[in-house]
Amino acid sequence: MRPTRPMPVRSLVFGAACALALLPWGRVGAADAPLLDPNTLLSGGVTVDGKQVPLPEGDWRLTGRAVHSPAGFDKPGAVTSLSLVRLRDGAVDATALIQVASPGADPLWGKAPACERSDLPLARVRYASDHDGSCAWVSLVGGAEAETLDPAWAQSLGEAQRQGWRVPARWAAAAFRVTDPRDAVQVRYAFAGAPDTTPATPDEGWVNSAWDQIERGFRNRLATGTSLPNWTATATPAPATTAEETEGGGLGRTVWKTITFRAVVTTLDFSTNYWVIGDAVAAAGLSAFAFVIGPFVYIGHELAWERFGGPVIRSVDLPGLGKDGAS
Repeated sequence: MRPTRPMPVRSLVFGAACALALLPWGRVGAADAPLLDPNTLLSGGVTVDGKQVPLPEGDWRLTGRAVHSPAGFDKPGAVTSLSLVRLRDGAVDATALIQVASPGADPLWGKAPACERSDLPLARVRYASDHDGSCAWVSLVGGAEAETLDPAWAQSLGEAQRQGWRVPARWAAAAFRVTDPRDAVQVRYAFAGAPDTTPATPDEGWVNSAWDQIERGFRNRLATGTSLPNWTATATPAPATTAEETEGGGLGRTVWKTITFRAVVTTLDFSTNYWVIGDAVAAAGLSAFAFVIGPFVYIGHELAWERFGGPVIRSVDLPGLGKDGAS
C-alpha cells in the first residue's frame, strides 16, 4: 500500500482561489453611509453603496433614509435614498437627495425625463444607450405634493418640523443621473435664495464641474475629502439647452463606436495573423479586407437595430423634492 502524500501547497492555494472565485461579488450597501442621526455633521462627501457622492461646502446632517420602489420599478425596495440638509441661522438653506439602485435591483434607469425637457434652464445628455448613460438638468423646484416627494425627503421635512428648522418653499436645483449595467445613481443639490426672492440657478460651469466629480465618484475615483463649491446668489441661469442639441444624434455616436471598435478588432486580427503566420506583410494583407468592409457592415447593423429594434433607451422618473419647473 502506497503511503498517502501530503497535498502540495500550490494545490491548496489553487483550491482556495477557486472557492473565492465562486463567491458572489459583494456590494457595500447603504450601511457604509452614516447612521441616521441629525446631530452628526458630515462634510466633503458621503459614500453610498460603494459610490462616492461629493457634497457642497459646509456641514451636512443626514435626516432621511428610505428603501422604496417608485412607479416604474417592479421589484420592491429598488431604490435606496438618502436626504441631507445644511443649516444656516436655524433654516435649511441647502439639501442633497441621493438615490441609488439597491443591491440586486434593476439599475437600467435610462435617461431622466427632465433631461429631455426644453423648458428648463438647462437639460443635457452626455451619453445615452441601452445600458449606460449620463445626464443633468437644472430647475426651480416648488410644490410638495406627496407623489412628487422622495420618502427620504419627506422624513427630512418631518425632522425639520420637529427641530423647528425653517424650510423654503422654493429651491434652485441641479440634478445628475449616471447609470451603467450594474449601478445607478441620481443626485439632486438644491439651494434656497434670500427670503421672498427667486433662488438663482447655477451657471453652466458649476454644473459641468459637479457633473465631472459625480461621474468620478460613481466609479469610486474621488480623492478623499473632495467637496463641491457653492454656487452664489449672483449665479446666473444657464441658457436653455435641450438634450437633442447636445446628444449629437444616433449616427454620430454610431460612427465613433465604429472607429473605436475597428481599431480594437483590426489590432487583434493583425496580431493573431502575425502570430500564426510569422509574416507581417501577409498578416496585414489578411487583415485589410475586414478593415475596409467591416465598418460598413457594423454601421448598417447598428442603424438597423436603431430603426427596427424598438426603443433602446429607457426613461424612468424618480420622486424628488417637488415639481421641477422653469419658474
